[in-house]
Amino acid sequence: MIRHLLYSRLRSAENLIDRYANIALISLLCLLCVWAWWASAPKLLWFDEQLGLAAAMVPHVGDIPTALALPVDLNPPLHHLFMRLSIGLLGYSPMAARLPSLLAMLVFLLCLFIFVSRRLRPAYGILAVLLVMCVPVTQFAWEARPYALLLGFTGIALVSYQSRIGGKGTVPLAALLACCSCLVLSHYYGLLIIGAFAAGEIVRTLQRKKFDWPLGAGLVAIPCATLLLLGGLIRQQWAAMGPYRNGPRVSTLWDAYGLYAMDARLIWMGAAGVVLLLCLRSSAEEGSGGAEGPGFSGPEIAAAAFLLALPLMGLLVSGVTGVFVPRYFVAAAAGYAILICYLAARVHRRFAGITLVLSLTAAAGMAWSVLHAVNHMNDPPGFSQQLDILEAARAPIVFEDPKAYLACREFAPEFAMRFYYAADPELAFKVTKTGFDDVVMRAMAKLQPVQAMRLDDIARTSDTWILVPAQNYGWLSKCLVRMGSSVEWETPAPGSEPDMRPVTIRLPRPDSMAAPWCEAPPAH
Repeated sequence: MIRHLLYSRLRSAENLIDRYANIALISLLCLLCVWAWWASAPKLLWFDEQLGLAAAMVPHVGDIPTALALPVDLNPPLHHLFMRLSIGLLGYSPMAARLPSLLAMLVFLLCLFIFVSRRLRPAYGILAVLLVMCVPVTQFAWEARPYALLLGFTGIALVSYQSRIGGKGTVPLAALLACCSCLVLSHYYGLLIIGAFAAGEIVRTLQRKKFDWPLGAGLVAIPCATLLLLGGLIRQQWAAMGPYRNGPRVSTLWDAYGLYAMDARLIWMGAAGVVLLLCLRSSAEEGSGGAEGPGFSGPEIAAAAFLLALPLMGLLVSGVTGVFVPRYFVAAAAGYAILICYLAARVHRRFAGITLVLSLTAAAGMAWSVLHAVNHMNDPPGFSQQLDILEAARAPIVFEDPKAYLACREFAPEFAMRFYYAADPELAFKVTKTGFDDVVMRAMAKLQPVQAMRLDDIARTSDTWILVPAQNYGWLSKCLVRMGSSVEWETPAPGSEPDMRPVTIRLPRPDSMAAPWCEAPPAH
């Protein structure tokens, strides 16, 4: 009797979510806005954000493609236009720069709710939103980068595609094709997202025995026209990458899917809830899960599965492009949420209450993340201790890590003229087989008062320097150690354990050296 009563209460709670789903959605979106403010307020613009901002804030809007071709930022220009508009309306601030990303994430969550609720119950739409808000992909809502834009346009495209296959005319078709163009204008890997709708159309054509020519032709023509429009910029950026492209690494595939991984404690919590649900379930109620709506169509499931497979598709494409970064494939979050809701609906036919258990688990994960943001909103930057040392130093300061250099410039602009960054792409590539950050920093110096200098120019500027090593020693530390007695270390040289401990060095004049930089015999 008690088991029957508890089980019926679970079903009543799910019905309550259905009834107040719109209120729950608005509450979650408002919570995301507050959460984004809490998380963004203490956070300085990081390296990639500052690169994008440098390209967005050139004197004239028409100069943005020129800045991107230097290359300051290896992305198409749409996100920079949105960021420029936001700062123009609200004034310069990190939050203004990040506002387009927050708005895009809100649009994505709204569209995800609509997409799922149309085919299942509204409770599943809330579950889909919670599934996204409880995993790390939410962090892109407060980053001034184009990844949230990819999510926003993916959400609009999903709702438009759903309306198109439902026979609602040409407006959804126009919206879908516009999103296809915007996906490519936001990020080059946005082209892969369009493949999800192509996969859906293949399944739809097989089911209907009829091809949707306007949609099929548009899915090919619109992205191709957009790429043609960006052709000159793409060629210049591709040439600038030169030898700095890296081949694909299978290990990064796990990092990509880690953006959608719940905390292990949440997984155990959800598993415990499912076990409890099985214990409460009465055999007399088997199959009484209730109506779930018409369910997802074959094309919609195919599109969601393709979205979930985006990191794998990106790994294959990176064999040609030489570029694979997990955050490029954030749109997989849509496939992850949709497919979990689809599976939950299938299970719900036999086990009522599964939706409530999953929703409570995801809500617990979201609450944990929000509390973490609140508890750390007043934390000082991680480099503040090193900065205190640098402020007391009299010698000019050279940074080995571009991220630390730009962060210190933003945190302490009054000392910016004493900060330098050693940017020597050729020498960096010789020592570490990397160096694209140096290419970008040299390009950024053409747009902003960034002091990015070659090592020999640094040595001519002053003989005594404060060196701030990278977290994992970069080319400059390795180069200076290899030069042996040519470099005088007034404080101990970097040790075997990487840190950002500043050290004082005395460099020889380049014209007084018998051998070029980094070609002197190593120290014994």
